[in-house]
Amino acid sequence: MTVADFAEKWFQEYCKKNLAPKTQRSYKLHLEQRIIPALGHIPLSKLQPLQIMEFINNLQEPGLRLDGKSGTLSDHAIMYCYRVLSSMLHDAVQLQLIPSNPCDRVK
Repeated sequence: MTVADFAEKWFQEYCKKNLAPKTQRSYKLHLEQRIIPALGHIPLSKLQPLQIMEFINNLQEPGLRLDGKSGTLSDHAIMYCYRVLSSMLHDAVQLQLIPSNPCDRVK
């Protein structure tokens, strides 16, 4: 199972059933626009902290804003994306798909 496969299943089975509609839209946007394009191809069991660290660092590059404005993402937007990914991986641990959450080892 890849990160993308799990993200879709997690969104359908957890987010749609437990989150408010506005939060669902925000999670879906971050999953589809940022997390899956960058990490979706990686097998869930092979995702490493270094890959997550590189993903977060790449979010700091100019030109990634979805609102069309110039500049970089705010620290808040980057942290929110990290929290979505970490929450998803936390649930993967709970479901015993991975032994630990690699986000826990990213500073």
